[in-house]
Parts: sequence; C-alpha cells; structure tokens
Amino acid sequence: MKYWIFLTILFCTQSVFSQRFLVKLKQKDVFIANEDISFQAFLTESYPYSPINQEEIIKAEIKDQNGKLLIENLFYLKNGYLENSLSIPEKFKSGTYKLTLSLLSNPAMSNSFELPLIDFSDLSETYFEVVQLNVGSQSK
Repeated sequence: MKYWIFLTILFCTQSVFSQRFLVKLKQKDVFIANEDISFQAFLTESYPYSPINQEEIIKAEIKDQNGKLLIENLFYLKNGYLENSLSIPEKFKSGTYKLTLSLLSNPAMSNSFELPLIDFSDLSETYFEVVQLNVGSQSK
C-alpha cells in the first residue's frame, strides 16, 4: 500500500512539473500610450518542448510602479498556443509598468516583463535633443 501511494505522489508531481509556460513578447526599448503589445504564449512539455494539447485561461495584468493593478484581462489558450495583444490606454503616463501573464489554474506559472512607456502628450523639451542643420550651398 505504501509503495502504491508513493507511485501516485511521484506521478502527480511529475505531471505538474513537466509543463512549461513560455511567453514571447514583441521586443521594444520603449512603448507608447495607445499602442498594442503583441505576445505569444505557449504551454509545452518540459522536454522536448512540444505544445501540449490543452486548453487554459491566461490572465494578463499590468501594474504601475507602485504595484497597483491597472489592467486585468483574460485570454484563451487552445492546443498549447495563444497569439494576441493588449492595448496600452492613452491615459497611461510615462514610466515603467509591469506586465505579467500567468495561468489562471496555476498562478505560479507566470512570466513578467517591464514595459518602459513614453506618453508623448506630457513630453517637455528635455526629452528632445535639438539638432541644427545647415541647409544651403556647400563650399567646394
């Protein structure tokens, strides 16, 4: 009986830890308010990283610098794959935000990204380097 319980626990542990949740985010140095953030999410086996034929709900959260939740959306992952996007609202001000995508059924399986954001509506002259161009005839 003890041997059977051990095998059951071992099997359950391996099935939980044999999955990987991977997220690929559009790589950018800076995001802009009112822009879409494209992403892909994959639920795979740990090895050989093939997609799992499974359906999951993915929770996406954007938090500000103080950890305040600003956006929370749910997405549907089917056959181990999801491709979608999140819109950054116009009301977001310049700063660094945190995007986290996680499995609703297992929040420990998550990926987080920093989102540096520039809001062009509140830019001052300090953000721009003024370059003077001399246009006209050149001496030979």
